Amino acid sequence: MGPASQAPVEVRNDVLVFTTAPFPEELEVVGTVWLVLYAATDGADCDWNCKLIDVAPDGSTQNLCDGVVRSRFRKSRAKPELLEPNAVHRYDIRVGSTAVTFAAGHRIRLDISSSNFPRFDLNPNTGEPMGRHTHSVVARNTVWVDRERASKVVLPVVEG
Repeated sequence: MGPASQAPVEVRNDVLVFTTAPFPEELEVVGTVWLVLYAATDGADCDWNCKLIDVAPDGSTQNLCDGVVRSRFRKSRAKPELLEPNAVHRYDIRVGSTAVTFAAGHRIRLDISSSNFPRFDLNPNTGEPMGRHTHSVVARNTVWVDRERASKVVLPVVEG
């Protein structure tokens, strides 16, 4: 938790990294950041983690906020619902709140993965009752970015 270099995480093959072009002028973001994610997994349950990151001109990175949704709770915390394997679902993920000015030359990065341990607890991807799982499986996940299922970040940009 807190600002830290993301370089060790971003080289992993299970982290999807999206980065903007450098900003020609500063950009102020204040408020709650959301990720609208269209994704599928071959398991009965999985987690979707995302981090909003500031990338400096020298390539150094610092996370600003992060969020997670456990798939079984995508519609309701009170009524968990396991997934149909490989079906595409929409997830509205609260990445967190921030107040930051991205300086000219900086970029915004979004990291998406299925785990952010130890920040968030592990998901065995089996659909078994939480905290009572007997085994874990590796999930095969797909993030969609096509026209019909356009995953996107929603930023509260301050105008003027």
